Amino acid sequence: MNKVVLTYITTLLFPFIGLCTSLYNWTKRYSKNVFWIFCAFSGLVFIYKPDIHIGIGNDSERYADVLTFMHNNIHSFSAFKDTLYQGDSIDIYQPLITYLVSLYTDNAHWLFFIFALIYGYFYSRNIWFVLERLPVKFNRLYWILIAYFILLCPIWNINGVRMWTALQVFVYGALPYLMNNDRRKLIWCFICPFIHFSFVMPLIVLVVHRFLPLKKSMGAYFVFFVITIFFNTVDIAAIRNIVEQIPFLESRQSYLSDAYIEKVTETTYSAYVNVALFLQKWCSYILIFLTYIYYKSSRQIQTEEMSRVLSFTLLLYGVVNIISVMPTLGSRFLFLAQMFAFAAILFVITKLQTIQVTRLPYRKLFNCVTLLLAFPTLFYFRIGFDMYGIMIFFGNFFTAPFIISDIPLILFVKSIL
Repeated sequence: MNKVVLTYITTLLFPFIGLCTSLYNWTKRYSKNVFWIFCAFSGLVFIYKPDIHIGIGNDSERYADVLTFMHNNIHSFSAFKDTLYQGDSIDIYQPLITYLVSLYTDNAHWLFFIFALIYGYFYSRNIWFVLERLPVKFNRLYWILIAYFILLCPIWNINGVRMWTALQVFVYGALPYLMNNDRRKLIWCFICPFIHFSFVMPLIVLVVHRFLPLKKSMGAYFVFFVITIFFNTVDIAAIRNIVEQIPFLESRQSYLSDAYIEKVTETTYSAYVNVALFLQKWCSYILIFLTYIYYKSSRQIQTEEMSRVLSFTLLLYGVVNIISVMPTLGSRFLFLAQMFAFAAILFVITKLQTIQVTRLPYRKLFNCVTLLLAFPTLFYFRIGFDMYGIMIFFGNFFTAPFIISDIPLILFVKSIL
């Protein structure tokens, strides 16, 4: 039997083995599709409403309730259209998918299967877009950077499917455009606001970037980025006034309300979470800073493609730093900025290794910071233990509809420890 066919069959029967195979054989053309199949399966066994409350505010519970309501009450497309743009909802993607699934079932596991199927397509393509542009052999330490990139916005983020699907779709459209000048992919960036309204912001940044100078102004992009690291003086009331003047954002003023912002900012975290967030922030800043130095130090990597990716990263990250005064949205867009940042970091550092640059300044610092990044990487991996039970390891597409495990893996781990 053909090895590729055997791999696909194995993945259908043992999806977790397929996941391991796809990552181990990441250079194979079929690997991203095997990874995609696992992503779809993970939606089928996703714990959208745990039997035991573990302290996580799940948007997924609300999605499940909406599915049940639509299945029982919405029986025509005209009736579905009447539900759009009511209350604070101005997005189309999640309601439309929920309605289509509700025509056949009220079982939320199938809803999250569809969510994961769509999400996983863009997620797998974004990962392999980066992997396929790396040399076959590189410093093993850089696998921490790859793991961090993969776990920045993982498949279990279907818990908040609108925001994070929009993130993956935006990267899917923007990264090929920046790297390959593939303008056909830009259509996906324009679709993103219909998945989550807030992606008007990065879309505007992308359009503005298109008309700004490139190579010769890289220093200006970097200075802008550095200044915004310490930018914390934006008046939230002024931002709220701007939002009030934009008709289609009127329904989202609750994101900027004093009560909501106070609720978010007063959220307390355990010590290891605070350490992970601190390392994520400052390790990223240092790695971006060093990547810029490496870019400037070697003309061989100062290509137009690399210039577009790095300049857009600095511009977007700077804008995100500015809007971070709005913790309700700024913290979310940090992940979008880091998706581009770590793609750029990987492109630059592995390219330097390929052209055998021996005297790399601050190499030890780069390696030490990369090692420190392992902690937030493990933190993001641990979050997945809240979203899946043991069926993620032992289930498959044929058993998942009949064997439901809604006890999170983290409870098994805690019981052992």
